[in-house]
Amino acid sequence: MPRFIAGAALALALVYLLSLAVTSPAAGDQVAFGHRFVGSVGWIASAGHAVFFLWLAYTAIRRRSVAVWGTVGYCVYLIENIWLYSVGEGRGFFASTSALLTVNALVTVVLLTFCRLVLQRRPLFDR
Repeated sequence: MPRFIAGAALALALVYLLSLAVTSPAAGDQVAFGHRFVGSVGWIASAGHAVFFLWLAYTAIRRRSVAVWGTVGYCVYLIENIWLYSVGEGRGFFASTSALLTVNALVTVVLLTFCRLVLQRRPLFDR
């Protein structure tokens, strides 16, 4: 589990870093806390995500218990972000309210299941 989290976090960090490299600060775009940030604020929010994922990859490689809480915290943040954004600005992505609720519920269940798996393997990180 620590290797999986480290690999996934490193891959996400590289995606964000590549995006930052090819996007000017004026063209930044990032959804955070259910709100779309554009321009330099969006670019800075993307940079924050890159830093977080680099930190998470490092702590997971080092098998630090804080990686567990960083992973769980990010999953909970994603759940909140998905629900707030899809109910607000992102409502147009879904054909109906039932589709929105179904997709959000499915994503929530998957993320909470992943949180449970990570928490069950917490002893792997106590190094």
